[in-house]
Amino acid sequence: GVAAGAAGGAINLHWSRGSDISDINAKFGAQHTVTGGLGLLSAALFATSVSHAPSTVTWLLYALLTAFHIYANARCMRLVAFDCLNTARTDLLISQFFEQRETRSEKSPLLMDPDTVSGIEPLFFFWKRPSNLSKFPILSGISFNEFARLSGEAPSVLKDAISKALKDKYLVARGKRRSGGGLSVLLVVLSSATPEQRAKGYFHALCLCQALQKEGFQPRGRRGQHFRSYQNVQEAEGRARQECEQSWPLFREGAVNAGWDLSQTVLATEGYALEVD
Repeated sequence: GVAAGAAGGAINLHWSRGSDISDINAKFGAQHTVTGGLGLLSAALFATSVSHAPSTVTWLLYALLTAFHIYANARCMRLVAFDCLNTARTDLLISQFFEQRETRSEKSPLLMDPDTVSGIEPLFFFWKRPSNLSKFPILSGISFNEFARLSGEAPSVLKDAISKALKDKYLVARGKRRSGGGLSVLLVVLSSATPEQRAKGYFHALCLCQALQKEGFQPRGRRGQHFRSYQNVQEAEGRARQECEQSWPLFREGAVNAGWDLSQTVLATEGYALEVD
C-alpha cells in the first residue's frame, strides 16, 4: 500500500506537467471511486455465483484471477512512459550508447525514446545491468568516510580528489568490496550536485568499470589480488576520466534528442551527500 501510494503520487506528478496537479488528483479520485464501486459489485456477484462450488474450483479461480490481475497491471504500467531517468533506464541507455560508440564514432547516438524504454524496463526488483556493461558493483551515494576507507588512498590524494569534486560535483574511484576480495567502483556526490551532474557521475562510474575490465581486473577474487599494480589502476582511472569527458556530451545530446529530461534524473543511492565548506 505504501509503495503503491508513492508510485501513484509520482505518476500523478508526471501527468500534471503543464497542467494542474489538483485537477489530476480530483479526476483520479473520481475514477478510483467509480472503479472501486464497480469492483465491489463484481466481487459480490462473483462470490454469490461460486458460493456452492467445490473448494478446489474456488482456489483455482482465485489463482487465475490473481494472475490475470498482475498481468493486467504489468501491461498497464507499460503504457506509462516517464521521460526522466532512473538507474534501470540509465543502464539501458548507456548500454545502447556503448554499443553504438564503435560504429557511430563522433556522431550523436540514436538512443531509445521514453516510449521504447517503457516497453522493456524492469517492473520488478532484482534488476541486473545489461550484459555489455561491467559487472563491477557500483557503491553510489556512500559516505566520504567509507569512500576513504574502501579506496585506501592517502590523505593528500583524497584532498586533491575533493578539489576536483568541487568542479565535477562528484567523486569516482575504485575501491575494495565491503566484504570479501575483489574490486568495486565508488561514487560520492556533493550535496550541491544537480540531477544531471549525478547522472554524469554514474556515467563516469560505468566508464571506470569498463576501464578496469580492460586492464584485466575482475570483480571478485582473493583479497589483495586485484591491487597487484597501482599503476594499472591509475591508468584505468585516467582512461575512464578521459572517456567520460569525451563521451558524456555525446550521450547527453543523444538522450535529449530522444526526449529525455536529464534535469529530473533520480538514481538509486545509499543516501549520503558530501558537503564541502
